Amino acid sequence: MNVAIIKPDHIGDLVLSSAAIRAIMRRHPNATLFIAGKNRSLARHLFGDVAIETIDFPHLTKADTSQGGYPDLRGFDMVAFLRSDGILNTQWASLRCRRFVLPVDTHDDHQSIIDFGVASALVGHYDIEEAFYADRLERVRAKASRFPGKVGFSIGSGFHANSWPPGHWIALGRKLRDAGIGVSVISGPAEAGLARFLLRQIGLDPVRDLILGGKDFADFLGRVDELDWVVASDGGTGHLCSLVCPTLSVFGPSPFRRYAPFGTWARLLTMNLDCSPCCQYSARLVNGCLTTECVTGINAQVVMDALRFPHSTGMVGSSLEVAPGCQLYLGVSHLDHRSKIESRLLENGVHHAA
Repeated sequence: MNVAIIKPDHIGDLVLSSAAIRAIMRRHPNATLFIAGKNRSLARHLFGDVAIETIDFPHLTKADTSQGGYPDLRGFDMVAFLRSDGILNTQWASLRCRRFVLPVDTHDDHQSIIDFGVASALVGHYDIEEAFYADRLERVRAKASRFPGKVGFSIGSGFHANSWPPGHWIALGRKLRDAGIGVSVISGPAEAGLARFLLRQIGLDPVRDLILGGKDFADFLGRVDELDWVVASDGGTGHLCSLVCPTLSVFGPSPFRRYAPFGTWARLLTMNLDCSPCCQYSARLVNGCLTTECVTGINAQVVMDALRFPHSTGMVGSSLEVAPGCQLYLGVSHLDHRSKIESRLLENGVHHAA
């Protein structure tokens, strides 16, 4: 069967969907993967020598890189969409595909579960964790089971409101340093200046202790793999780090149940505020928030305590209050995991264009 996979959004989204893409590719090795042009290098690193095509949508790009047209997908026997929204919907797909599967667009389930509903329609049941980590699974599991000797700070975020404040990063860095724990700061080129400032304020070397991302993902992830844990803002870099390290994420305005980094050992801190998830994710509301207390309210001591919390497989998919109004989630991607997997197996279906 000639299969196309459509995953045209951002870096973090591609990482979250990598298990579903890998599961489909294993069953259909000649499938073609359509991605945003900016993600070509990452896709090549993640999936190796597969057929990759570029498809850029204006509503998913921050610069004008749209093609002015979209490919006719009717040459494929099946098209698996790993994104649906107001543009990428049944009407759009029906005009360009003969047979296709679209995901259920909901913020109540993790992205890996949503993707499972699509991929399982093509390949049946698969182990999401094994497909996500592949040969890295045991190494990441071992890191999660011990207290960290070296921690990375992933400071990048997709939206300014998602950023953990610099003062909090500095306070956490000093606490870790005083406890004898090594610290590195992880950033992309856009945050490099801030990363060097944080390192100097913590008392570390702004060259030696900086892990700077670029197009060489093998080198970048190799350096991150030297760490034991990563504390991350809500952004694509944090998802990249989750491929090789357990992560502790600080989530503010985002729908965390859907977009948390994957993993049974991944931890996430969030405030239980009435305004979360934020209206910045709505197409009909104007965001007038100037305080971002959903992230500023999570301080360095709370993160330090969350790092110290012992890992227990019996607590995966649960949460506890670790400070007033602040919840620590253990394995967000596995909240009600089994029941949601079973429901997706029952619900998935193939659309036939008229």
